[in-house]
Amino acid sequence: MALLMQVVIVDGVSSTTLCDGVGYRDSSHWAYLDCQLPATYASQVSVPIRAPFATPLGRVTASPMFMLRVCKLYATPEAAIAARLLLPANAPLKGTITVTVATGSTVVCSNCALDSCRPVTNGCTLTVDWSYKCGAVAAGS
Repeated sequence: MALLMQVVIVDGVSSTTLCDGVGYRDSSHWAYLDCQLPATYASQVSVPIRAPFATPLGRVTASPMFMLRVCKLYATPEAAIAARLLLPANAPLKGTITVTVATGSTVVCSNCALDSCRPVTNGCTLTVDWSYKCGAVAAGS
């Protein structure tokens, strides 16, 4: 199983690294904890006006979400709390998310919009749960 190596969101020309990889234990890298790409399915069933002459159309749309949990380790609890308080205001709001795994494969989530940013501190550790609503999700090279 490939380990998650990097998650980057790009909005036009600006790029923000949401995750640097596995095993980082310092304040300059976001360490990988968990990543999910679930989808909510909404279905519409069109009822025909004349049942004997028409077939109902079944319509299903998927609304994928990209959820990522990362952490940073700071030198002091105060530094972790300060970073937690500043993070929601500095969160990347939209863009294209690219997930690169150890094999070199990528998953690209386009037209992403921030759904929530939930930072939590525990001593010197800052853990952040990112949640983005996605447009199209495709596998890269």
